[in-house]
Amino acid sequence: MKDQERTMHRTEEILIKTAKVDKNIISIVHWLNAFESVHTVYSCEGADKQRPYVIFVCMEVDDLYDICKVIQDFERDNVVTIIPGFSTIQNDIKIEAEVFGRILRYHLCFSKTNARKRFSNFLLSKKT
Repeated sequence: MKDQERTMHRTEEILIKTAKVDKNIISIVHWLNAFESVHTVYSCEGADKQRPYVIFVCMEVDDLYDICKVIQDFERDNVVTIIPGFSTIQNDIKIEAEVFGRILRYHLCFSKTNARKRFSNFLLSKKT
């Protein structure tokens, strides 16, 4: 259910907070936050042995479906399935669902820094 459907009150969009984000993962964080029901929680562009990742919360199944569809387009040979407690391993991207308190949050992980770069470029190419 979208925000306007939840209430009959007039609403106004406001900026709640800003966050410091690693420069080389900003495009992916922007892409995820462009979905109405998605809020990113943590992210890292990756370094040395640490793989790049973004942790996010998604409140609408339609938005999650659209995210998975874009990843599937990027990884054309694989099907993206999300089941709590299980992960789907793509060639370059892994999505995990985790119960965190009373919410379900998702980890979008990249196999290596090069995969993050290629996915960022893929997202940029979809905008033009």
